Amino acid sequence: MRRTKNGQKRTDGWFPYALAAAGCLAISAAASGQCWEAELIGDDSRWGDLLGWTVDLSADGGVAIAGAAGHDYTAWGTGAAYIFRRDSGEWIQEAKLLAEPVHGQDNFGFAVALRADGEQACVLDQQDSLYIFTKMGDEWLLTQKLALEVGLFPTAVFTADGNVLLVATDLGKLHIYARFGEDWLLQQTLEGGEHFGTSVAASHNGDTIAVEESHGSVVPGTISLYRRSSDDWQLDQVLSDPAPAEFGQAVVLSEDGSRLICSRRPLGEYNRIVWVYQQAGPFWTLAQEIESPDVWHRSSFGESLACSGDAGLLIVGNPSDNQVIDSGGSIYLYEMLDAKYQFVAKQLPPNNVLLAGFGHDIQLTPDGTRCIGGAPFGGRGQVDIPIGTGAAYILNTGDCALDTSGKGDLDGDFDVDVNDLGILLNAYEKSPEGDIDGDGDTDQHDLGILLKHYGRML
Repeated sequence: MRRTKNGQKRTDGWFPYALAAAGCLAISAAASGQCWEAELIGDDSRWGDLLGWTVDLSADGGVAIAGAAGHDYTAWGTGAAYIFRRDSGEWIQEAKLLAEPVHGQDNFGFAVALRADGEQACVLDQQDSLYIFTKMGDEWLLTQKLALEVGLFPTAVFTADGNVLLVATDLGKLHIYARFGEDWLLQQTLEGGEHFGTSVAASHNGDTIAVEESHGSVVPGTISLYRRSSDDWQLDQVLSDPAPAEFGQAVVLSEDGSRLICSRRPLGEYNRIVWVYQQAGPFWTLAQEIESPDVWHRSSFGESLACSGDAGLLIVGNPSDNQVIDSGGSIYLYEMLDAKYQFVAKQLPPNNVLLAGFGHDIQLTPDGTRCIGGAPFGGRGQVDIPIGTGAAYILNTGDCALDTSGKGDLDGDFDVDVNDLGILLNAYEKSPEGDIDGDGDTDQHDLGILLKHYGRML
């Protein structure tokens, strides 16, 4: 069900400049509304940590992990990973995970995964190690360290049943580990081209595995589907784009392995769309194409994906969304209705700041009720937590579906503030983007509605 990090992040425009620009402007939105449950930041977070580059949640939504590959513990790029736990309605930091031994420029925490029960974590660096940490009593202890040659964009994912661990090296290999007690043993290695495994997904117990292999926008990428037979995985089918496109750079599977959702970017276009495949017998058919509902803010729409176990709820990340602030990022929620995904709501982070990149990585609980989204270049804009620190946000998806647009909440963050006013004034008598009363234009009546609710939490 879960997806891992995209190996082509550096080509999406906002990434190369994000760290340099993030410290230049401190703009933050008002406090969050009822949709938002928590903002997760390490107790020693600092500028350049990239906290939220990768994130994950336990199956019950009560434990979260956030990688901070840029964290400078002893030298630049040492890295860390933070464990947070929900206790009596509050999220608290439970542990900070570090490489052992600690040394610089490993970028420990570049890829993280959390076992479904929230009691074990996998953390990768960008060098040569896979770390397994296990909750033992009140502590998180390093219980296994495996030598593993990895490239710049390794990925890791646990299956939902907690018995299989998939690790893609970004060097053309996908390693499949099987669980024996609290330890992991290598069971099989799948091999492909150089970028084999830039995105990986699995069904509930790992019987079906989807592995993306990106070839860039000139030669179509592929998604290879493997089926488990006895103790081995065999190639079952290969999906490819019929036209030159970046295909499959984000991939998710339903827990029964019958629905596959991926993103694609056609040749010569900057905007992605999302494709939904449905299995019918031995064949996979394209069942739906999803385009961003925001034609002006979709440059990275589909860069990350997450779905509930039954795939009834789909979340699409767009870390380059510039609706309010350049590349602040957003996520879009879709619900399956009448066999098609229907747009439900759009959410910007409560602290929406320049180049935050919210939606760079997202994960969703199997029941679809709680979501975590990373904003690796965000922050509160305060002295102790400057922009560029990074953050992860927890939200309740049911509350996000509430309709607040008729009260002036134009950016979907469940309050009416200066950001909403800015959207309306930019659209005033020019476009329907600030249309609150539903008459198709942005005029004085819309402004009056917004001012009536200005400063309120919805």
